[in-house]
Amino acid sequence: TIEGTGSVTVTATKAGGNNFEDAVATGAITVKKAAQADFTVSGVPATVTYGDAEFTLSAAGGSGAGAVSYEVTDGNSVFVSEDGTVSVAAVGTATITVTKSGGNHFEDATAEIQITVNPAVPAIAWSEGQKTLTYTGKAVEADSLPELTVTLAKGEAFTGTIVYSYSNLEGGEAVAGLPANAGRYAVVASIPASANYTDAQSAPLTLTINKSTPDIAFNDSYTPGGAYDGLERPLPTEEQLTLTGAAYGDVDF
Repeated sequence: TIEGTGSVTVTATKAGGNNFEDAVATGAITVKKAAQADFTVSGVPATVTYGDAEFTLSAAGGSGAGAVSYEVTDGNSVFVSEDGTVSVAAVGTATITVTKSGGNHFEDATAEIQITVNPAVPAIAWSEGQKTLTYTGKAVEADSLPELTVTLAKGEAFTGTIVYSYSNLEGGEAVAGLPANAGRYAVVASIPASANYTDAQSAPLTLTINKSTPDIAFNDSYTPGGAYDGLERPLPTEEQLTLTGAAYGDVDF
């Protein structure tokens, strides 16, 4: 009768009676630990994304009442606690090895699972959907646009770079930067991909740049003519004018 694992020596003796010596034979018997029944682990979501909530693994099967332990044996994209609760740490792939102790009678049973953490998609949004400015002669500055909010999966502050592009609402390809000339534009803000996030872009902002009306006046260097005397007078020069406001083109007289 097998009671447990280990090695024993069995001695068999046949009595010799009146005419023979007793006959003795010995043999060693080793009882090895048995393999456990199928041991499985479940509980991994179909898709895991950076910023997701914790989830708990579930072990089933095996043999006996041995304790179950969890360990990350490869990668650093997740952590796992003693009870199988998994928390997401970074984008990447990690392997968790789950072991059920076999105790005295069974070999330990192990199961491995791989978890791939995908990058999260940031949310990037304007505080307003449109903005009207006046032509200044130079490209619009980002500070003059509506506030831009970047929301990250774990609530961390965004410290990356925001880039802008624009296209004419009447048609045309996107151009890097911000516009300068009067017109109506669709402005898009974008952020590049980073370690745990994909790239992202905002919905278009409708930007209207109105034409500027410069002020024009003769300065002190110009002396108007007196009473009509029939003589031709030279036209004033541009140097005799004071123009204020945005940049302007040629002056016609």
